[in-house]
Amino acid sequence: MLSSEWSGGGLLVINLSEFTAVKNNCTANFNWKTSTEVIGDKCEVQVSTNTNSLYATVGTGLASGNSSTAKSY
Repeated sequence: MLSSEWSGGGLLVINLSEFTAVKNNCTANFNWKTSTEVIGDKCEVQVSTNTNSLYATVGTGLASGNSSTAKSY
């Protein structure tokens, strides 16, 4: 799950145009591109290891805020 948040809390809108995950030994490398972002200040990568939909954040990166141009992470 990839989500975008802002400092006021809550999930916001991003249009994800590409997402890749590559396993490297016991590490996963994630790359993604967005075509638009609305008020996001960070992106979180979350995973779930079971079927009850509980997610844990495994990575965080800065987002571009308001953007209508392609961004790569």
